[in-house]
Amino acid sequence: MVVAQRATTDAAAPMFTLVSATDRARRPQEYGEAAKWFREAAEQGDPAAQFNLGVLYETGQGVAQNFAEAVKWYHEAAEQGEPQAQFQSRCFLTKSAQVVPQNF
Repeated sequence: MVVAQRATTDAAAPMFTLVSATDRARRPQEYGEAAKWFREAAEQGDPAAQFNLGVLYETGQGVAQNFAEAVKWYHEAAEQGEPQAQFQSRCFLTKSAQVVPQNF
């Protein structure tokens, strides 16, 4: 999973910088902040943010664990061609059909 930090920029679109796995392990409280920024970008149609928000919902990091929300965001990103989201979406459909109803 990629976690992001908001970078300051003059551009209208939010910019993110990647945070290493080591940094993430040291700063778990930042998952909530990452979720906030991923949601903002995801709602604007950014497929990478949609995928990462799905990961946070799947793992329950920074947000309450919610498999239906995870699948929703994976599906949104997959529809835009995000390959990791296509894989995760397919995994949920094949392995977890009992967890999330297939109504999309």
